[in-house]
Amino acid sequence: MTLTLFIPAHAKFLGSDTPCEWILAGAGGDVLRSGTDPVSAIPRAVRTCVVIPSSRVLFTELALPPVSPAKLAKLLPYAVEDKLMSDPAAIHAVAAPPHAARARESVVAVVDKSWLRGVLDALAAQHIHPDAAIPASELIRHDSGVWIVTLGAREGFLTRDDGFAVAFDFGGTGHEAPLALQLALKESAQRGASPHLVRVVSGDDALDISSWTGKLGVAVELVAPPSARERISRLFDKNARRIDFLTGAFARAGGWSERIVLLRPAITVAVVMLALHIGFSAFDGWRLERERRAIEAGMIATFKTAFPDARAIVDPALQMRRNLDAIKRERGIAGASDFQVQLARAAILVESAGGVKARAVQWSAQRLSVDLEAGTAESFEALKARLAASAAQLGPIEKRADGIRARLVLEAGK
Repeated sequence: MTLTLFIPAHAKFLGSDTPCEWILAGAGGDVLRSGTDPVSAIPRAVRTCVVIPSSRVLFTELALPPVSPAKLAKLLPYAVEDKLMSDPAAIHAVAAPPHAARARESVVAVVDKSWLRGVLDALAAQHIHPDAAIPASELIRHDSGVWIVTLGAREGFLTRDDGFAVAFDFGGTGHEAPLALQLALKESAQRGASPHLVRVVSGDDALDISSWTGKLGVAVELVAPPSARERISRLFDKNARRIDFLTGAFARAGGWSERIVLLRPAITVAVVMLALHIGFSAFDGWRLERERRAIEAGMIATFKTAFPDARAIVDPALQMRRNLDAIKRERGIAGASDFQVQLARAAILVESAGGVKARAVQWSAQRLSVDLEAGTAESFEALKARLAASAAQLGPIEKRADGIRARLVLEAGK
């Protein structure tokens, strides 16, 4: 979105309660909202263009040297000193983009430096950071050979087709052309650059400009004030080159720190959500840690009750399992690790008897049964000799079509 903010012509000081006209438009230039409100109540947008009233801008024409833009910006205040009789330190001058009709001279716009700084500081205090600050004449379309006269209730301004503008007071009945327009036409006639049409923009239905044509010597037409979309259409013209006062000392520093103001509500919500998440996570962690300590204290108390002679209790669960396994073995009851022990014994016995292979293993009721297979009965005879000293039993030897089978049985605790 783009916000176009019009600075009041007669506002000496721009405060939060100063009413300003504004237009809020979408990316394509379609007007979303418009109105006149105090600066503090004006909506914010991603891009902001400030329009400086023509009465605050002086235009002059100069033959500029071919130097870099940075050097030209430093030279301009001194170059216009003789024409405007102003202190170079008190003004801010910007050269207009080159115009095809001007081979040697360029249009230069000048604004009071302290006034412009006051406007920008007042807007910054309301979190408005303009991307551009242009004269009101820059919103006027520059058609070759057509001059535009924009009339208000008490004042107006003339915009030539090359962008040069002149502000003037207008308090007449409208039957006579403004003096500033008459002088400008005489000067242009001397230079051989007279327009073929003067277009007068006014919302005054009583305005009579029928006599202007004969007085000025050029055709004059009266048109109604443009709509809000038409007023800002030139801002969305990518080919248009405009005078922008935000150069040199007024160049916008730019950066995310200014844009972040627009995201403040979303950032606030995100920070609150993050804080709540951290708070609930910390509370949940504290609650789980409290439960863990309570369970661990209960385990230690149970362990001390079961084994009062124990001194060092590091891992009550592990120590409890080990002590229970020891008690089971003392009473001939298999412990949790007896299966592995019996399986290891069986593996040693089978490996020592050459030619015997294990086909299946079963563990039930603290008894390990291993189904064996051999090519000859002599292999099982050798195994029987080893079993005599190992408390293991070998079942009957059966001869089958696919080999000779037998079952080895080992019981836990034996």
